[in-house]
Amino acid sequence: MSLQRKPSGVREHLQAKTRSDASIEMLKVMEGALSSELADRALQAPSLAPSFSLPDEHDKPVSLLESLRDGPVVMVFCRGTWWPSCTRELDALQAA
Repeated sequence: MSLQRKPSGVREHLQAKTRSDASIEMLKVMEGALSSELADRALQAPSLAPSFSLPDEHDKPVSLLESLRDGPVVMVFCRGTWWPSCTRELDALQAA
């Protein structure tokens, strides 16, 4: 499924399953990103990620290039432990 097709499915899910302000704001941000054509500039599979560093859970910088020296890297963007699908995904990755 392309990125352009996802917001309508997300909208239906949010309208049917929840009315939280956070979910509605998340949908607005996604729709804004698509309307600004950011999706057209996003990396497409199987693209290589650019070199970057991000802070870990202890605020220590982690470099993608340094991590790749140890083997394959899995990067997960988690909205937070309050988001059930993120918690399930992190639990599954940890168990793997």
